[in-house]
Amino acid sequence: MELAHVDGGGEGALPALASLANRYAQREGLQFLEWRVHAVHCAKPNLKLRRVLERRGFVVRELPDVGECFWLRSAVNT
Repeated sequence: MELAHVDGGGEGALPALASLANRYAQREGLQFLEWRVHAVHCAKPNLKLRRVLERRGFVVRELPDVGECFWLRSAVNT
């Protein structure tokens, strides 16, 4: 799941997106979801989003062909 831009406070959209992504992954028989959130170097950083991501276990990583982003690999709830 790759998120590049969410207007109006992405921290509120994360639970809904996570639920949708998990249901899709279950339906497709996936075991893991890999999240990439490109909110590390925003012109106007959302500090609440950063706190929410860190609380959920996201870490800042440099990924090949992607760059620096918040990253998380999570097991699909079955």
